[in-house]
Parts: sequence; structure tokens; C-alpha cells
Amino acid sequence: MAELRENTWSLDEWYDQNVAGTTGGYRFGGAMWIQGSGNVGRLLNQPSSLKISSPTQVGTSTDWKFVKFKTGIKRDGTLWTWGQGSNGQLGHNDRTDRSSPIQIGTETTWRYATGLDNGWGIKTDGTLWVWGYGTHGSLGLNQGGTQRISSPTQVGTDTTWATIANGDGSQHTLGTKTDGTLWSWGYNQDGYLGHNNRTNRSSPTQVGTDTSWSANISDPAAMQTCDVGVGCEFAIKADGTLWAWGRNQSGQQGRGVPTNANYSSPVQVPGTTWRSIHAQNQGPGSRSVFATKTDGTLYAWGSNTYGGLGQNNRTQYSSPRQIPGTTWTSTTYGFTEKGGFQNIKTDGTYWTWGQNYMGPLGLNQSGYPNQKSRSSPTQVGTDATWFASGGFRDSLVWALKN
Repeated sequence: MAELRENTWSLDEWYDQNVAGTTGGYRFGGAMWIQGSGNVGRLLNQPSSLKISSPTQVGTSTDWKFVKFKTGIKRDGTLWTWGQGSNGQLGHNDRTDRSSPIQIGTETTWRYATGLDNGWGIKTDGTLWVWGYGTHGSLGLNQGGTQRISSPTQVGTDTTWATIANGDGSQHTLGTKTDGTLWSWGYNQDGYLGHNNRTNRSSPTQVGTDTSWSANISDPAAMQTCDVGVGCEFAIKADGTLWAWGRNQSGQQGRGVPTNANYSSPVQVPGTTWRSIHAQNQGPGSRSVFATKTDGTLYAWGSNTYGGLGQNNRTQYSSPRQIPGTTWTSTTYGFTEKGGFQNIKTDGTYWTWGQNYMGPLGLNQSGYPNQKSRSSPTQVGTDATWFASGGFRDSLVWALKN
């Protein structure tokens, strides 16, 4: 990892050896593969009801370097979206669904993007852009009520945005800037924004006065040291400490405390070697969290329906529990809304576990009684060229392969 300032927050970073210690370059680019149900048919130009139980390639492009939810960036810096577009969330200046990845505009300066109900992008000049559907000021445009924006619109005038984190249906967002500050905005019912209150914010508002939050922007696929989406927000410091705030109804804060212990400002989760974090909302009362440590171990806590925590049981945990193995990557968490999970190991192998309804685990098993859930990681095929994985709503997941 490149040298860090003392007392700074750190973003996880995964360099190619050719660019180690520099500020540019991405390690990978490859083909996109999908499995499961939901929008899977749309991505294959097939009926939306199509279900597939093993990885199937989307199109012929082998230039994908980063995909998050239903947005993707290619090696040339172009931005692409697909899926449902009824609220303008695909950014194409219309409200039309797309059955295959379609480029947004012609620009080649996109560095990072994410989005479901709304889309977010950061350009190489450090500007922040938003599109899609928002309530409670969640688009950050200093507007209340409900907004629908169908093409990228700049948020403010700042050119110092480093990272952005926005979860499925969360209607609130976290972001860091290159000066080390942390910002949040949108819905704040249970202290989601970390401002020690429950006031909604319609434009980015700094969290506290700390200027030691991460500003590492070298690899968008590695922006996993802050996350939202389970009613609880998370961030990791450069000293390896993990912090959480917001709701705790499934023990998702990971502090081993009663499930009604909510906090409206950051509170530390035990441990000092945390490296990356991912939180997943699986519906009302069902939240799971995954995190890696610097030694390559993977931990999980929260809801454990269908064995999603990888513990070979269905027990809910309110503190981190290790999933077997010491070679898990820190940048390739995946999930489905139905409770299927996946990750990739440093040897390039692809592993899945949890609920297998409609075949999202990619194990070539679908339809009753074959679509069996797995409560511990199971390898998908034998390929060792996978480098990223992720998920979408319902039971659709994707992965990238060299």
C-alpha cells in the first residue's frame, strides 16, 4: 500500500505491480458474467423471467474494470448502465429500461460509479455527479421532496471528491474528500448521517470536524472502507479501527450489544486490523455485514437467514465471526437481496454461499429441490481467473473474469 499520512483514514488499495506506489492504473479488465434471476434476462436480451444457475457471459466486451450494482466503467473511462430506468436512474435522459449495457454520454473521464434507485459518479477531476430518483434530499442538490433526474447533474462545485457509498434503497449517502473530511446527506431517521441528530440533509454536510478520513482514490474497485445500506453505516480508519453508527436491529453494528442500541454518531467496533467493509440489506429485519482484515481473513455478523454468514449454521451474531480461510480479497463482496453471498480469493477462485433461490450461487442448481442453500463457502467451477464479484436486487449476481 502506498505510504499514508499519520492518523489518516485508509481506503483499501489493490495495485498492479507495475503501478505500485503510483496514483494511477487498475489491475484488471475483463468480461462480465451473470447468474440468477430478476433482471438476468434483460442483460442477455432474453425475457426478464429467464433464470440461469451458472455463470453466463454478458455481451463480448472484455474491457470491464469495475462494476457496482447496475453501473460499470470500462478501461477507457466510459460509463455504462443497464436494467430498470423508470425513474431516470440509468442516466440516459429518459425513463427507459435497457436490456444491455448502454454508454452514458461520450465522456471518458469517469473514475467511479455506483447506483440503483439513483446513480452516483466521480470524475477524474474530482467532481461529483448524480442522477435518478431521490427523496429526503438524498440527491444532494439542496432540494426537498421527491426528485427525478434522468441525466448526470453535478453536486455542488467541489473538485475534491474521493469516494462515494450509497446502498440499495437507503436514500442516504456517504462521501469522502481528498482533504480527509467525511460528508453525508439524505434521510436521517435513526441517526444514519452521523451528525448526532435525526435531521435530514439535502446537501452534503460534514460529519464532525475530523480531517483524517480516507482520501485514497487510486482504485475504484477498492473503495470498500465505508458503506451504507443496513440502517447502519460503517467506516474504517488507517489505524485499522472500524466504526459504526445508526440502527442495530439485527446486531449489524457488530459490537455485541442489544439489538435496540442505536447510535447517531460513530462508535468503535472491536478490533484494530480491519481492512474493508460491506453491508447488505436483505429486507425488513434482515441485515448482514462482511469485513476483511489485513491478514486476508473474512468476518461476518448480523442476520444469518439461509446460512448467509458462512458459519455452517443459521445463528444470528451481533459480533464478528470469522468465515474459514485466510486468502479472501477485500474488494469483491457480492450479494443478492434474497440472501446469497459471494467473494473471490486471492488465487482467483470464485466462492458463494447463502440462499440459492433461482440459482444465484452459480452452482448449476436451480428449481426445487436442487436449489439448495449453502451455509458455508462453496467454489463455483474450477476457474482461477475471477477478479471481482457483486450483486443486484432480487437474485441476480455478477462477476468479472480475465
